Amino acid sequence: MEMRKSESVDKQLSYKPAIIELVELSATSLFTIYRIQILSFFGIHMRKFCLVDKLLCCVMMFLMLYFFDQLILDFFNVHEKRKKLKGDKRGCAELKGKQYTLDEISKMLRESDIIEIDIKTSTDIITIGASSDCEQDGWKFFDKSYYIEDKEYGLEQEKQLLDDIRYMCGGESITVLKIDGIKVK
Repeated sequence: MEMRKSESVDKQLSYKPAIIELVELSATSLFTIYRIQILSFFGIHMRKFCLVDKLLCCVMMFLMLYFFDQLILDFFNVHEKRKKLKGDKRGCAELKGKQYTLDEISKMLRESDIIEIDIKTSTDIITIGASSDCEQDGWKFFDKSYYIEDKEYGLEQEKQLLDDIRYMCGGESITVLKIDGIKVK
């Protein structure tokens, strides 16, 4: 059965699978801890397999600790995805900036060897910029590249960079919040 994309996104944003896993993990932990009392209640005695029983329980407890750690990470991942979806990640709805055209942004990126610009999109704040390398004792920059967050673009990919910025910002007008860490007024 093939899952539709919307169902997959809903599952990624839901705490339900993590809560079900937490209940299962808790029930397994309680059974492992109180196994002798539970089994003896039903008339099953483990005297013959005591050593094997203890070894299996130790392995089970270590596995449960590992799965509990993964479960905590799942809760945090769902929380971050929900927070990002709301679009108010860093209070970007209230932030004001200065409007620049895409051509002005392109000119700043081309003319600067190193620059970092924080721009506001419809849902988030992203960082774009240009970076270059330089010798340890020299002032000459080389190997210039552009970036959007963690994605890098070479000099020959400037058009792709601008298309991606246009797509993220929804047009030619871009709200700039900071340039090189300084708020724009």
